[in-house]
Amino acid sequence: MKIAVFGHYGNLNIGDEAIITAVIENIRAHAPDAEINCFSINPVDSAFRYQVSSFAIRNIGDKIEFSPREAEEILKKTEPELHGQSVSPGDDEPSRIKQVMKKIPFLLTGVRIAQNSIKGITGLRDELRFLKLANKTIKNFDLLFFSGSNQFLDNFGGTWGFPYTLLKWTLLAKLNKVKAVFVSVGAGP
Repeated sequence: MKIAVFGHYGNLNIGDEAIITAVIENIRAHAPDAEINCFSINPVDSAFRYQVSSFAIRNIGDKIEFSPREAEEILKKTEPELHGQSVSPGDDEPSRIKQVMKKIPFLLTGVRIAQNSIKGITGLRDELRFLKLANKTIKNFDLLFFSGSNQFLDNFGGTWGFPYTLLKWTLLAKLNKVKAVFVSVGAGP
């Protein structure tokens, strides 16, 4: 059996991580032959932390799946201080162009409106591409196990945050005849 453990974890919240740890350990205890995979906000962290393949539940770029080995290599590059490597300080000085733009009335506002319009169009394109990858991915599973605290909260990103993410994955599971089970969920404002 191939099981996907889905949650809004991977954000270093100790409570969420404790829940997913308990879920994975219980699956291993009750179905030792099952292949367990994570579906998380931060698939790199989840692949490394739980030593299973992990998939992104939201669009994070061109790649949706990460193996534990890939995750370790990525973390060595992006979080060197966690892997015994020295870190050089970054340049925190604000850009000169932005300083000049702030002095011209309405210019910065116009640029932000243009950026947001472009971001909206490319965001829709990227989401459709992600849904295609997600649909292809979910077909390989027997069970989609939704776990974690406060799955039904809408105070992080509103309707397009957790609720939309749950909806799209639930519908993809249903379309592909993958059983979906909700446990340890919570609801909020």
